[in-house]
Amino acid sequence: MIHLKLNRIVQIHWLFTLFAIKLAYFKIDNFIKESVF
Repeated sequence: MIHLKLNRIVQIHWLFTLFAIKLAYFKIDNFIKESVF
């Protein structure tokens, strides 16, 4: 039961990290586009 709860926390943390990476990628991409033009 503890292992299942821990696995769930890891899953949520991984999804949040993936979302943060995607958000950072879009911000960097927009910054590059703005500096080029």
